[in-house]
Order: sequence, then C-alpha cells, then structure tokens
Amino acid sequence: RRVKQIKKPTSIQIGNANEKRTVAYYEKLGYQVETTKRGKYAGNDFFGLFDHIVVNSKEIRLVQTKTNVLPQPKYREKIKAFVVPECVIKEIIVWKDDNPNPLIYKY
Repeated sequence: RRVKQIKKPTSIQIGNANEKRTVAYYEKLGYQVETTKRGKYAGNDFFGLFDHIVVNSKEIRLVQTKTNVLPQPKYREKIKAFVVPECVIKEIIVWKDDNPNPLIYKY
C-alpha cells in the first residue's frame, strides 16, 4: 500500500503567500495596496525594485517582500539609491518561517 507523500510548497508558492501576507498586513493598518502582476517568464516589479505600492492619506510606501532573509547588499543599495519625495517610504518586509509578525527595514 502506498503512502501519500505530502508535497512541500515551492519557493514561488511561499513567496506568493508572503506577498499576500504583506497585502493583508498593510490593509489591516488602513492602507490601500497595489501589487505587481507577475508575468509567466519574468517579474515586473514596480521600478524594478518593489512588489507593492502602499498608500494612505498621509504617505506612500514602496515595499519589497522577502522570505526569511534580506536581499543581497547590491540590491539593497539600489533601493537606497532610488530617489523619492519625503512623503515616500522605501521598505523591505521580511516574513520569517513560523513567525506571524514581519521584520520591516526602512531605507
């Protein structure tokens, strides 16, 4: 008799789930969230850097969602160097496995 194997989620499935967690997190805080739409063969992040544009009446946040680790320093430098007005906040939100709260890094 065969034992049914439990399939582990792929990294893409985990990333998509964490992007949904990011949307829910900011919506719960009263923001409106727009998320990039993924193409079949290529990502199309906003400005090549961010997964979400998060807006309320006082500010705009450009947010990159990651799972477990920060992106490479070279990528973080691109985010730091991206010029925005004072009312815009650049963030990387990191969801750690088995932790319901994200780590948020502002740039």
